[in-house]
Amino acid sequence: EELEDMQNSLSQDPDIEYVDKNYFYEPLATPNDPLYSEQLCFDVFQAPQAWDLQTGHPDVVIAVVDTGFDVNHEDLIGGKLLPGCNTAGLDFDHITCNPDLTDNRGHGTGVTGTAAADTNNDVGVAGVCWGCSILPIRVYSDAGSASLDDIIEGILFAVNYALNNPTQKVVLNLSLGRSCTGLAQS
Repeated sequence: EELEDMQNSLSQDPDIEYVDKNYFYEPLATPNDPLYSEQLCFDVFQAPQAWDLQTGHPDVVIAVVDTGFDVNHEDLIGGKLLPGCNTAGLDFDHITCNPDLTDNRGHGTGVTGTAAADTNNDVGVAGVCWGCSILPIRVYSDAGSASLDDIIEGILFAVNYALNNPTQKVVLNLSLGRSCTGLAQS
């Protein structure tokens, strides 16, 4: 209160143009990853300001339903990957899972990296949620297509994971698209 009184008193003085408190400023969290400067989207949603408050927690799981991921990617091998599943082209039963999560297209790797790449490690790119876990779910075939039933099975895999891990918060990422003239598969 004393500080506000002093500020009010000084602002009434005609010889003083402007009065403000002497705030302390700290730099925003800026990752040291070499490709971070090329990730222009982070400024749009103010990621550096958010990172000052939180960089993620392993109990937040991002289920990426996509083309898989690069199992050797330098920013995705830091222990944040959970055992995922490949539902592409299978009669999926939620008990046995095809462990082949290889990304033959690159899209799933890009989405996974943007979501949660290891960050501030002088390597590659930055991820939005550095400390989050990743549940990779491959729904695309090697040919690059995904049937609706494979996508639904992938979503159900994520739902079952969430039901079996109630202490974790599961976020589902679907970066899917299709041509309006796409052929249906029976």
